[in-house]
Amino acid sequence: MEVKEVKEKKFVPRWSAGPGGSLNRGEIRPIKQESKNPMAFTRAAKTNEITPGTVREFQVEGKAIALANVGGKFYAINNTCLHRGGPLGQGVMDGNIVTCPWHGWQYDVTTGKISQNPTVGVDCYAIEVRGEDIFVDAD
Repeated sequence: MEVKEVKEKKFVPRWSAGPGGSLNRGEIRPIKQESKNPMAFTRAAKTNEITPGTVREFQVEGKAIALANVGGKFYAINNTCLHRGGPLGQGVMDGNIVTCPWHGWQYDVTTGKISQNPTVGVDCYAIEVRGEDIFVDAD
């Protein structure tokens, strides 16, 4: 009978629980999603520059942004209308709807979606109000 030497195999996990310790079977922990650029928020305007019920256009990190004030809450969407590229920041507000000044396309500034077809819309951007300053994450 021939005897073969058996080498012990070392188990190397393909994952680790990280700094919070090991996971128990069935335990779920939320994944902390970190911004690619934690310094992405850029000052865009002062709160008093956008009165309630209005929208204005601003340049943030090279992007044209429409900033709207709906009842004292601020929203930021891409300034370019999907129809013909009209400036949404020059539109007229009615509640949370901005109407493009060129051809009348309407967008909900809280979602960026087109009112007539909510399956499409323009980009929305995160907002932070710090004191009297409005910061936008245009990334």
